[in-house]
Amino acid sequence: LKTEYDLLLEAVRRDASDMRSKHRLRLILRRQFDYSLHELPTGVLYGNNSATIEQCVELLSDLTDYTRLCAEIGIEDEDSEIIDEAAYYIPTYRDYLGARKSYKSFASYIEAHPRQDRKAGT
Repeated sequence: LKTEYDLLLEAVRRDASDMRSKHRLRLILRRQFDYSLHELPTGVLYGNNSATIEQCVELLSDLTDYTRLCAEIGIEDEDSEIIDEAAYYIPTYRDYLGARKSYKSFASYIEAHPRQDRKAGT
């Protein structure tokens, strides 16, 4: 266990009622998704680089964990916007990577495949 994230995962695994660790874990995951999405519409980041298809799959797994954690803590409304954005952009970026030779950029891919559930003005 080399990172705070790993230590917190272990703490929660050992004691599912450890709310302090869950709240800290939630902040780490939220920061991860804020960072991963901050270059939109250029792309989705994984670390300092653009995410690969495999890394998008990993991010989606992390998103499932993050969503579940927010529900366990009872603050899903507080993080619903970042969860919704990640749930749209990460699989969309993954799909773009598989078809990127046909598109000038991720922004052009998004334009060609508009988000169906977008709220007016967003």
